[in-house]
Amino acid sequence: MTPLDSIKQCIEDKKCFVLQGGAGSGKTETLKNVLENISENYPNKKVACITHTNLAVDEIKSRVGDKYTISTIHSFLNSIIKDYKKTFFNVFLSFLKLRK
Repeated sequence: MTPLDSIKQCIEDKKCFVLQGGAGSGKTETLKNVLENISENYPNKKVACITHTNLAVDEIKSRVGDKYTISTIHSFLNSIIKDYKKTFFNVFLSFLKLRK
């Protein structure tokens, strides 16, 4: 079974997966194939690709395009909580006031 086959099985089983490997091992090409497979077989599904560096984000986007969410973990989490930052800040201030 190839890595791509294993990933396809994870997707069919509704499981998450991590794609990792050394430099030049074919991670980005495999990811490109996975995204094409998802687009063809699961067109209504959303995909988030999270990588370590902005350089990796740029490389992946250059190969697969901008129709997917591809970001660093920090950017991804920031996009999730951005609408709640003010609330978090107010809760944190209230907490600090209670501790005085």
